[in-house]
Amino acid sequence: MKNKIEYFDYLNEAQKNDLKDSVVKSLERQMRKKYPKDKMMFELKMLKAINSFRLLSLN
Repeated sequence: MKNKIEYFDYLNEAQKNDLKDSVVKSLERQMRKKYPKDKMMFELKMLKAINSFRLLSLN
């Protein structure tokens, strides 16, 4: 079952940045451990992590 994006569309950013599904799934597991009950913080941190990958690929 896919989780519904409610606050920050990190999946769209991941797709735009050509991140592999395995990378996104790994990040999701890590962030869910840190923010198990806070969906907004989970999605925000996912978006920040994905954008960090984008910035690293620009160098």
